[in-house]
Amino acid sequence: MTELKRFFNKVVLITGAANGVGRSAAERFAQEGAKIILADRNFKKAKTFAVALSTEGHEAKAFNFDAESIKSCDELVRFAMNEFGRIDILVNNVGGTDPIKDSDILNMDITYFDKIFHVNIRCMMYLSKLVLPSMIKQGKGVIINLSGNSSDMADNLYTLYGTTKAGVQCFTRHLATQYAKFGIRCNAVSPGLVMTNKVQSFLPKDTRQMFTKFEMEHLVGEPEEVANTIVFLASKDARFINGQTIKVDGGLSCNTLLMDSVVERYKLEMDRMETPHSASSSFAIDFED
Repeated sequence: MTELKRFFNKVVLITGAANGVGRSAAERFAQEGAKIILADRNFKKAKTFAVALSTEGHEAKAFNFDAESIKSCDELVRFAMNEFGRIDILVNNVGGTDPIKDSDILNMDITYFDKIFHVNIRCMMYLSKLVLPSMIKQGKGVIINLSGNSSDMADNLYTLYGTTKAGVQCFTRHLATQYAKFGIRCNAVSPGLVMTNKVQSFLPKDTRQMFTKFEMEHLVGEPEEVANTIVFLASKDARFINGQTIKVDGGLSCNTLLMDSVVERYKLEMDRMETPHSASSSFAIDFED
């Protein structure tokens, strides 16, 4: 348990705070002295979490939040200001997609476009817009946006989700560029596969094992590991980091370990051939064939 109090009396607003990464980030901020606004559509769970934090001696308030609604964004910021009088740190964590509607380009449901863009992009942009005036007045503030590996790594599915997450990174750079002169920093965190309760509920075990095989440390991420990066970026320790996207994915996005499996499969096929081959013979794979 950390003994640091880097956020003593700072007010942190976190969306999607009742579960997963948002919940872990809220716990870390609270441990370091912050006052927390827990915004989530699962108000019952957010409220229970707020009570638990309060019982531990932290200040936390829950808010019933709808990321699709402009009105809900307005009400959330108003609620935070009424409760604590300021917002020092905004964590735009809420986001997601429907894997049935968000398929490959040919088969995706284009009518789902508005919903996912409102949740993943518009909500983040509008909440940032709403907190900027008070941060400018304070002369400082931090905004952390949650992106994802889908932003710059293509997939056979999740076309809309990946496009929105690329937009998160672009918006992050714009905000950092435009408001650094007011003492406001904005960075993004880009997680790989994180073992939240939701992921565990729908992702088959063999798929999780496939991810672990291609990550350098053979690990899938835990919510706490992403939360650690969020808290670091929000702290004074990261004051010289602005407009960046930090990968938190166990090295998945920076390696070509997938080739190990390609080569392994190739060798197995060679072993099955009737014609003997020398163990020292070389081989090549032409990706253009």
